[in-house]
Amino acid sequence: MSKEKWKILKNRPFAFLLHAFAGGAIVAFGATLSLSISAGISTPGLQNLVMGLVFGFSLVAIMMTGMSLITAEMALGIIGVFHKKITIVQYILFVIAGYIGNALGSLSFMSILAFAGGPFEKSIYALRAHALAASKTGMNGLSIFLLGILCTWFLQTAMFMYLKAKSDVGKMAVAYYGPFAFVGSMIEHAIANIGFIALPLGGNLIILISIKWFHSLYPNFSEVEISRERLLVKDIMLPATMFPDKTRTTVNSDDSIISFYPLFLKYD
Repeated sequence: MSKEKWKILKNRPFAFLLHAFAGGAIVAFGATLSLSISAGISTPGLQNLVMGLVFGFSLVAIMMTGMSLITAEMALGIIGVFHKKITIVQYILFVIAGYIGNALGSLSFMSILAFAGGPFEKSIYALRAHALAASKTGMNGLSIFLLGILCTWFLQTAMFMYLKAKSDVGKMAVAYYGPFAFVGSMIEHAIANIGFIALPLGGNLIILISIKWFHSLYPNFSEVEISRERLLVKDIMLPATMFPDKTRTTVNSDDSIISFYPLFLKYD
């Protein structure tokens, strides 16, 4: 299989990248589903279980449709190197091309979702997206790297079981295991994390553009007075009502981030 993958990349690079792009988008769709389903669940174990249950379909969809997910296929390539089916240089190019395609697919899907808004403008989903992104970016590099290794281990195990399974039902069942296992066990997947981080970043970008546009129309609306504190529109915060001690925020779950313009503020 590693040799076939390399042939596709060599002879039909656009087709290879398109397969990888679709694979990344499917992962982002699974991330979106897990985000929307888990919003409002405060119990950590239950939250992880629900996220894993709905995320599991992503690898099923990728494998059954013939798309590409590089974190599941890395092992195929290295086995091909060991058996001299491909060279180490070809393997590196295969991994880089697959990662680029997956990353672009995940980023594109979440960017469209961020610009679309809709139900994700409600603060319960916006805050959940920000909380997930903050948890992903709050760890040190070594932790993320090691958790990423474990995640890839899960996915590659699922992929090998998929190849060994004889029936379509069996293939779907073992493919489902990989994403369910890594999401439920809170380890890190590179392509899924791109999606989890891109969604709130895209939302913040839209808010920043909106604020700049607002001030171009109303140049004198640069300051507001709240509780005798001078606040400047300098940066973006989560949609929230700030407590006097500046340490806590509160929102209503049905509030839209669009209605929170005066509260997207930062203390000077």
